[in-house]
Amino acid sequence: MKKTNDLKRSIEVTIKASIEEPEDHIVFQVVNTEKNQDMLKKAPHRRFLDLSIIYALTNEFGQFLMLVTDQIAETHGWSEDQLFQMAMRNTKVLFPFKVMRMCAFLFENSMELFGELPYEDDIYEPGPDDEEMWVLTNEQKVNGCTVLLYEELFHKLAERLGSDLYLLPSSRHEIIAVSSKVAEWAPLSTIVPEVNEEVVDEEDFLSDSVYRYDRISRGFSVVEE
Repeated sequence: MKKTNDLKRSIEVTIKASIEEPEDHIVFQVVNTEKNQDMLKKAPHRRFLDLSIIYALTNEFGQFLMLVTDQIAETHGWSEDQLFQMAMRNTKVLFPFKVMRMCAFLFENSMELFGELPYEDDIYEPGPDDEEMWVLTNEQKVNGCTVLLYEELFHKLAERLGSDLYLLPSSRHEIIAVSSKVAEWAPLSTIVPEVNEEVVDEEDFLSDSVYRYDRISRGFSVVEE
């Protein structure tokens, strides 16, 4: 019992030293369920598609400090439902969302990485809305896949395009959306795992699945053959 009490006090001291109001700094993270079984055994979570929602603490700069484990949740008296509600409120404040055309996303990344405009040949004029690929992420472009938990973002985009959406889990940092009017599931189901294998770092992997957002039912699903 003494060791347990000492551990709880140690957790409290660590958190308080980093964050004055921890309830205001609990945010979502989303991970692949199958590849994170060991972590999920010791942390509050809930399933979503083929993913799992977990919780983390950040500091005032939006930097991730630590996973909220079962021990941390018990120490603070946080239920999983309470964690979900706090994260739902905090994530969109600490990590504001961005929805942008793929061309604008690439342009912005080029400026951030190289401090200069991309070559003129690499810039193209945007086409009609429903022919574009769209990137949904956050301003920090870190763990931006948490936008999946804010259905209203996808509803607004689906209404703008007048169609359902295919969603590609590009990485844990962003989700790519494309109108179902101009894309088909079969080629996308091949592209996603290929890109994950060749381009995405293992630590940034989210899923090999293709998701679909239904603008009528306002629900998400894993697309299967």
